[in-house]
Amino acid sequence: MAALQDRRRILGPIDAVSVTYETTSDLLGNLREDARTRNPEHIQRIFLQPNLVVNASGSCYYEVGGIRLQCSVHGPRPIRGSFTDRAAFNVEVKLAPFIVDPANAELLQKGQGQGPTSARPNGTSVLEREMAAFIQNSLGPAILLEAYPKSTIDLFVNVIECGLNSKALYAAGVNAASTALVDADIALRDIVTAGAAVIPLGSTSEPYADPEYRAQHGDLSAVVSYMTASNKEVVSMAIDGGALTESQMNACLRTTLDMAESARALINRVLIMEFRGKEQALQKVAKEQAAVAANEEDSMEVDA
Repeated sequence: MAALQDRRRILGPIDAVSVTYETTSDLLGNLREDARTRNPEHIQRIFLQPNLVVNASGSCYYEVGGIRLQCSVHGPRPIRGSFTDRAAFNVEVKLAPFIVDPANAELLQKGQGQGPTSARPNGTSVLEREMAAFIQNSLGPAILLEAYPKSTIDLFVNVIECGLNSKALYAAGVNAASTALVDADIALRDIVTAGAAVIPLGSTSEPYADPEYRAQHGDLSAVVSYMTASNKEVVSMAIDGGALTESQMNACLRTTLDMAESARALINRVLIMEFRGKEQALQKVAKEQAAVAANEEDSMEVDA
């Protein structure tokens, strides 16, 4: 028997038992469902950090609630082939392969099967394609594509944690992508920001802003992106769950606009602080170079 043993492998004991862990998916789902009792106007805190990816033209890390994602921009880069008078804008969304939490019922359904990263036709899931299309439709009108002829601008969104609500994930992707575009010095008409809201079934109150729970059957969930600089223009909108009445539509637009303006104010502060940091670094380098040049002139005078 010893001669038949595979000596290339390290075998465990004969009576070894595989380790099993208690699932926490139900607990996570219950904690998220408790969020329906919070103030509908409450907006979660956002963590935002631009300029993290070294080899990208611009980047941003975005975190809010159970959503964590990272965006990177590459370009504008020249393209081969026939001349085009405007740049091509491409968006690609990828979910982390470990996003398979059973509590994400809505997102798993969009992922077609076992998880949002499985059963991908053409290499992408439904959630990835829908999110990429929404981000592209939201940011495309804001980019001055005619300023970059015969070029391409590529935006990559890597979702590390997707949370429980797809519309909140779309809004986070738009906000992070806008910050990454500004960090990449891409010419924009305006910084596009988005907000998400959920109207529970049979509810006549204000919509829940910034939802952190999955939408149930009968709920109306929406995400709206805006250009808030001048006339608060609606750029893109996605609604699931049915048709909205006029009062529900007005309330939804009012709630998502408040979220978009709050996100815009945060992005402005972060970018201004980032710009001041770069400005101080450049001033420090200029002073050091001036000091070195002055020392060289003094040494030349002494030698003379």
